[in-house]
Amino acid sequence: MTNKGTFGGWEKSIAAEYVLKEQFVSDGSGGTITFDNIPQRFQDIRFTFALRSNNAAVSDTVSCRINDDTAAVYSTQDLNAQATTVTAAENIGTATPIMLVIAGDTAPAGSFAIGEIKSPFYSSTMGNKQLIGSWLTRNDTASGECELYYRGLFWFPTVAGGIPREGIKKIQLSLVSGTGFVAGSVITMYGAGQLSPSRTAS
Repeated sequence: MTNKGTFGGWEKSIAAEYVLKEQFVSDGSGGTITFDNIPQRFQDIRFTFALRSNNAAVSDTVSCRINDDTAAVYSTQDLNAQATTVTAAENIGTATPIMLVIAGDTAPAGSFAIGEIKSPFYSSTMGNKQLIGSWLTRNDTASGECELYYRGLFWFPTVAGGIPREGIKKIQLSLVSGTGFVAGSVITMYGAGQLSPSRTAS
């Protein structure tokens, strides 16, 4: 249900709450999660997750692919906070963008990367698409340091005029190590209600 009103020359709408659409729980074998045939009737999608890898290291990375696009049409920007140090990094025009850094098999026992990924206006047929993730993980076996991440991913496929005319219909998340997510790892997709188009501000 959507509530509507007016605000400063704009049409104002309040969307319904997020509704659960799909969930994957790992049995400890697979290293790829695919959300396919994503409904286009929502305005936003949101993923919540608790993930850990079988990779024999303190951490592992998770790549992202949208709509089966394998071209170098992704860019990422991220912030990472560890103890009192904050660092930033970017990766421009890559075919294998890293969306997540999660705990590996030698991270402290019971440590999972827990957080969320959002894609506002994912179903829009205008403009490039973005995923925005924030999560906390504990990878350091020596000091037990927590690491806080905030990462954005742009998808800008090569099409006429440089603007994709389709929404996000498929998202594939894969462990770069080629191993598997530990049993009990979980990721859930939610959709938020479609809003009415806003009027042009006067």
